[in-house]
Parts: sequence; C-alpha cells; structure tokens
Amino acid sequence: MQQVVQHYTQVLLPLQQTILSETLKSYNGMLTGVYELLLTKQMQVQTARQYVAANRDFWLAWADLERAAGGSLALAATAVPEPQTDKSEPDDNSNHIDGHEHDSGDK
Repeated sequence: MQQVVQHYTQVLLPLQQTILSETLKSYNGMLTGVYELLLTKQMQVQTARQYVAANRDFWLAWADLERAAGGSLALAATAVPEPQTDKSEPDDNSNHIDGHEHDSGDK
C-alpha cells in the first residue's frame, strides 16, 4: 500500500504536471486545441484524486494495523512523503489560469 502512495508522489503526479506543462506550451503555440488542454488538466485532477484515495487507504490500513497490534507503531521509517509541487509557476495568478496569460482589459 505504501509503495502505491510513493509511486503516485514520485512518478505519477510529477509526470501529470509535466504532461500538462507541455500541453500548455503546445496550446500557447496554437498547436493544440482548448479541449485537449482541458482533457489534460482533467487527467491531472483525476490522478490527484487517485493519490488522495490511495493515501486514505494507506492510513486506514495503518490505523487497523495499530489497532490489531494493540498500540501505537513507530511511523518514522515508513512515513509517506508529501507530493512535490511545481514552483516554476508565478505566485501572482491575477491574469494567469494554469500558466496561460489572459488579458484583464486594464490598459
């Protein structure tokens, strides 16, 4: 169970972020349509939901194991890492939607 959560954090979530970034570049270059961009974002959100479900299942199994063992177990060696977030996007998203700049009409 822990391996599944680690696979999401180390492989699948960063891969979905890379796919979305590359699709956004393709969209900005007018090589890809808006529907493909939205589908890519939808796939990223679905992967994140699956990660949350796998993480929930891990912690439920951990709680059942602790209950069966009759006490608290040490978690230091088996801690689940947090997913990495892409910090390359700007913090000010007033005119940005998923890294794509939109005109706000203020000139």
